[in-house]
Amino acid sequence: MKKFLLGMVGTVFTVFCVTDVNAQESQFKPTKGSFSTELNFTPFENDGNMFSLENGYALKFRYFLNDKNALRLRIGLGMDSKKYNNEASRDMDGDDIDDYFTNTEMKAKWGDFSLDLGYERHFNIHKRISLYAGAQIGIYKHFVSAEGETSSESFYKATYWNDAYTVIQSSSSEYSNMIPSGYEGYGVNADEAYFGVAASIFTGLDFYLYKGLYIGAELGLNINSHKVLEREEKKLTSSYNSLDGKTKTEETEVKYEDELRTTSVRFKVEPAIRLGWTF
Repeated sequence: MKKFLLGMVGTVFTVFCVTDVNAQESQFKPTKGSFSTELNFTPFENDGNMFSLENGYALKFRYFLNDKNALRLRIGLGMDSKKYNNEASRDMDGDDIDDYFTNTEMKAKWGDFSLDLGYERHFNIHKRISLYAGAQIGIYKHFVSAEGETSSESFYKATYWNDAYTVIQSSSSEYSNMIPSGYEGYGVNADEAYFGVAASIFTGLDFYLYKGLYIGAELGLNINSHKVLEREEKKLTSSYNSLDGKTKTEETEVKYEDELRTTSVRFKVEPAIRLGWTF
């Protein structure tokens, strides 16, 4: 089956190469004012996801100042969240507690944002082929937050020295720029927010199949450096006892800040065919 698909792709590629051999160059390549966008294309992906965005969440655009110079913009935004809620009540026969009620709620969210601006210089080596080189610089941020709340109500039986009474307890936690450990049971891993800058130099090749439709590949040297952001943890606990009608509260606030910075320098090759369209 794979050989058959490879053969089909090769046939289609050959047909595009040999058709319209006398067509003018302007029919295929972008000109002044052209605008393009693209997707990653992996036709033999085992999970069936043949199309994807760059880095899984980023859109990529080009604007051609003329047939040799282009500006590029890459913007990415992705977010995930998870919420957990559980309520339980028990009748405590045979104990001092007559009835017991608890409620647990957890929320967490995490995501990424990136913005890159760059420049491309294109070289005309064939009416269907454009070789280019350039550079880009940008910023990126990974953000996380979480909050949790647990409350309980206990209804105590009457005793020989007083009437029945109620105890209400609650605790809440709020985390900024962090998800602490201990949430794994809810399917959320510990995480920290960070902010960074990125720069790269690259070269690539675009092959125009038909008018504005092209496929391509790109190779680049990337530099990324990011720092973990200041994290904050707030906790509030309270307890109310109907015997004296008083509520006791306790509030704590802790901030974490360190100079943890991660820097990486590496070559990058796009793991898929770039499939794009120029308007």
